[in-house]
Amino acid sequence: MYKQKNYSQLLNEIESNSKIKSLIIKTEVSADDLSLHVDNENIYDLLKLLRDSEDFLFSQLTDLCGVDWPENEIRFQVVYNLLSMSNNSRIRVKTYTCLLYTSDAADDTPCV
Repeated sequence: MYKQKNYSQLLNEIESNSKIKSLIIKTEVSADDLSLHVDNENIYDLLKLLRDSEDFLFSQLTDLCGVDWPENEIRFQVVYNLLSMSNNSRIRVKTYTCLLYTSDAADDTPCV
């Protein structure tokens, strides 16, 4: 069993991993929780790297949420909450849907 990694340790490891760092738009810390923002076309690659990398091992998806931000141009956000049991760490990955939402358009189904 590994020692627990806090958000600053995770952030340092992300900064030193060029593959992961290249996929992230921004990082934020709130209440000692680390969130990574990623474009929706890179979500699969980022989640796979976070799962498979020996430094992270985020193998469990604990929660998958949708968030509606009506004031934003792209209003629907998808949030992945991940757990690394090996590192006893949690991380949040956020992305936006790919389409603009208008209530009168039939084809504006949000996608991730």
